[in-house]
This record gives sequence, structure tokens and C-alpha cells, in this order.
Amino acid sequence: MIAHNGYSYMRKLSVSAAALVLVTAVACKTDLTALNQNPNSPTTAPAGPLFTSATRSAVQNIQGSGATLSMTELFAQHIAEIQYIEEDRGAIRPTTLDALFSNLYSGALEDYQKIILGAPSAPATSGPATVMQQWVFQNVADWWGDVPYSEALRETPPPSTSSRRTMPRRTSTTGCCPS
Repeated sequence: MIAHNGYSYMRKLSVSAAALVLVTAVACKTDLTALNQNPNSPTTAPAGPLFTSATRSAVQNIQGSGATLSMTELFAQHIAEIQYIEEDRGAIRPTTLDALFSNLYSGALEDYQKIILGAPSAPATSGPATVMQQWVFQNVADWWGDVPYSEALRETPPPSTSSRRTMPRRTSTTGCCPS
């Protein structure tokens, strides 16, 4: 009886080991990364909706109350703030101006760059994106002077600033930033 149980145990162990080796060998040959694809979370966006979103964001930032300083009615005490009282006292919060600058670069300008680089052979899409991108750059340069332009929107931060006088001459057919 003891030999029979030992034989049975050894057989189960060898069958289990063989099954484990077989499963491991089969599993290594399949592409498991394909299982991580989420159809509800796309990695790219269509150019049309991206252009609409970028344009809305750019116009809202450039023509909004923070940029046009229509919030200066606080300075004349026509209205009053309860939560953020810095504007009531005549001081615009630095985060308000920082957000205006960074929202234009990380929002609209980046989206326009994706459209331009993603559809170079589609002038109906990349053309308006190039025009809007230059309009945003013009407004940014009008507000802050020398800003990142020729090295802007690249993957290697931090970009250096470009003179405002050189911006219109640096546009190219492949996007905002020459190679």
C-alpha cells in the first residue's frame, strides 16, 4: 500500500509539472499586451473634435475674463469676492497668470501641434490648425514678450525663448517649430 501511494503521488507530481511546463510554454507565445487595450480609452483623437476643443480652449483663455482683465471691476469695487479676496485688494494672484500661460501651451498649442503633425497631407485640417496656432502664439507674444517658440511643443523641456521679431519668419510647412 505504501508503494502504491508513493507511486500515485509521484505520478500526480510529474503530471502537474508537465502541465505547468505546457501552460507556461503556451502562455509565453501569446501576446498578452493585446489584452491591455481599452477601447473606451483611445490613445489618439480625431482631428475634427481635437480642433474644436483646441479652438474653444484658446478663445476662452484669450478672450476670457482673466485675459481681458474684465475682472478689474473688482478693483473699482463694483463687485466683491468672498473666497479669493486678492483681486478685491488689487492684486491678481500669480496662479491666475501662470494658469493662463500654461493652459495655452499645454492645451490649445499642443492640440494644434498634434493636428498639424498628424495630418500633414490633409490641408483642410492642418491649415486651419496652423493659422490658429500662429494666432495663439501672436497673443502669447503680445502679452509676455519673448516666449518659447522655435523650441516650443517639443518633447525636450525646457525650451529657450525666441524673440518676438523672429516668430513670423520661423513658420514652416510642417508645423510651428522648424527642425
